[in-house]
Amino acid sequence: MITKMNEYKEFQDDMVVEMATISGKDFPYVVFVNGGNSYGQGRNEHGEPHFHFTDNVKGSQRFDLSVLIPTIIDWNQNKYLSIVAKSSKPSSWFGLSKEKKILIKWMDEQNEDEPKLTNYQAIRFSWNSLNKYNKNVRKLTD
Repeated sequence: MITKMNEYKEFQDDMVVEMATISGKDFPYVVFVNGGNSYGQGRNEHGEPHFHFTDNVKGSQRFDLSVLIPTIIDWNQNKYLSIVAKSSKPSSWFGLSKEKKILIKWMDEQNEDEPKLTNYQAIRFSWNSLNKYNKNVRKLTD
């Protein structure tokens, strides 16, 4: 489930640059979680726990959203997904209601690589695993 992305040759054996792709081959979008250590080299994850949701389109039609990972209680009660605000991009699901519905349904399905987990659980597991040694992010406990 967790794939090392060796972007920088000098970090090939380091946890600094890691990414978990969770979406699988039968899902038309890409879902991934980034991680790393907190000491400032390579990719470093920061901020609230989140995952990335993007399409496979190149160019101007492409969307790439950072979505907050909901708590277990929030997910079980109302399946609410909130986009992390970015200064340069809108922070709403405006124009992406179909994609949002597909993502919400997909999150409750079994993960392709780890059938004992739902995709939601795989996202949470990946966040905590990839950011185990990162002091700049909050771990998911609830």
